[in-house]
Amino acid sequence: IVHSHWQTGDADAPYRFFRDGTARGGALLRAQPEANARKIRAAVIERVQRNHGSGPLWTIPIPAVVISARRL
Repeated sequence: IVHSHWQTGDADAPYRFFRDGTARGGALLRAQPEANARKIRAAVIERVQRNHGSGPLWTIPIPAVVISARRL
């Protein structure tokens, strides 16, 4: 695991990232009725602010796995 972080000035950036930038998460979020999508977005914003401060800049951990391979 590579320890990294994402700095953003927008507390709903993680919601938009998953909705617009991932295949599985995006498919689930885009399929939600508008009322559900608003509640999910509000929950993400609340969690970012609760776990990472009141802003205006949030540092959100985003651990990643790096895989390297070579052909034999």
